[in-house]
Amino acid sequence: MEGLRELPRVGDVRGKGLLAAIEFVADRETKEPLPRAERFAERFAERAFERGLVVWPSVGHVDGTRGDLVMLAPPLTVSEEEIATIARLCRAVLEELA
Repeated sequence: MEGLRELPRVGDVRGKGLLAAIEFVADRETKEPLPRAERFAERFAERAFERGLVVWPSVGHVDGTRGDLVMLAPPLTVSEEEIATIARLCRAVLEELA
């Protein structure tokens, strides 16, 4: 998942164990949140679901309104190959939405 950090809309990739989050930003340098009107987290979740990947969109973590991210929580039985597939799907969705 760390490889996603290089993409323009990704402000951070963080997590603990198998629980991970991808934060989306308008500007990677300043970490300026995306405009709420873009519904970026929700659109990401919709596109991911179309590809067979379920993520949880979360918004408002910056100031109660702005701040988009998605959370991933694969099962404990997930394989390294499946994690690589999750990362590939996330990259594909981000590239599509860019």
